[in-house]
Amino acid sequence: MSLKLGSKNGAEVHKEHSKNFKNTKISDNAIESLKTKFDKAFDSGKHNVFTSSVLSYLKEIDCPIAGIRCLGLGSLESEIYPLHQLCLLKQIVDQLSTKKDIVVSLWDPIFTVLDKEFIQSKLHYVVEEKPSFENDRNDILYYMPHFPIEEIEKILVNCEPLLLLTNDLQAYSLRLSSWKFLSLYPICASISFLSETENLANDDSQKAPLVSSSVGDFHFVKKKHRNRRKKGITPVLPKKQDYNLDTKYFIKACVKRFPYDTHSTLEYSLTDICFIKLTRRSTDKISN
Repeated sequence: MSLKLGSKNGAEVHKEHSKNFKNTKISDNAIESLKTKFDKAFDSGKHNVFTSSVLSYLKEIDCPIAGIRCLGLGSLESEIYPLHQLCLLKQIVDQLSTKKDIVVSLWDPIFTVLDKEFIQSKLHYVVEEKPSFENDRNDILYYMPHFPIEEIEKILVNCEPLLLLTNDLQAYSLRLSSWKFLSLYPICASISFLSETENLANDDSQKAPLVSSSVGDFHFVKKKHRNRRKKGITPVLPKKQDYNLDTKYFIKACVKRFPYDTHSTLEYSLTDICFIKLTRRSTDKISN
């Protein structure tokens, strides 16, 4: 199954990088220098609010995660944000590895030779040379911090993941009109719609309260006065959107958001990141 990520597909970008770095030798000093930067970022992020909340939540829900796929992290040697995002990945892996071995793979077409050497030699994670995708696994966590929504949509279409730690899709519903969101990114929009529906159903504060009084054993509910419609004016109601939910590979979407400090460089690297858990639909019930 092929998947085009970014302006060029993975094979094309990898071919270019292989050509550019074919004869490049990475010195031990360069790797150790990057490791020093990573260790410093890792130590500083051990007890921040966002990371602690993510780790506590994963421990609480006890999801059966057998592997993690990290996509679109960015270059570690050129930016500080990918370094912080990698630190979170390692903390998650360290916590999950106390129970069983976790297979971790990373892919990004802009990884440099130094990035790859550091990830493989110091963290012992797999670096995918070409992106490969399968949609028959329910126990893989897709870690995609600040991944473009176009690519998230493609991952959802091609891989059908159930567990994601990625951008809060609800944020896009605030930036785009509901019609445009649905037309451009139907899977993402459906997840956003289902998750918000689930949140409203479970949030008593969102339910309309009854204004009541009681006398003895009798309870009376007072009706609120409605504004009367002016004569001759017909309200124009928006057409109801059809998400075609019966065609989606999931029937339920739960989203967990985490607190973070926007004034922290570390946590700014993880803004608008949330955990998404989808419940797969039985294959024999998917409509065509």
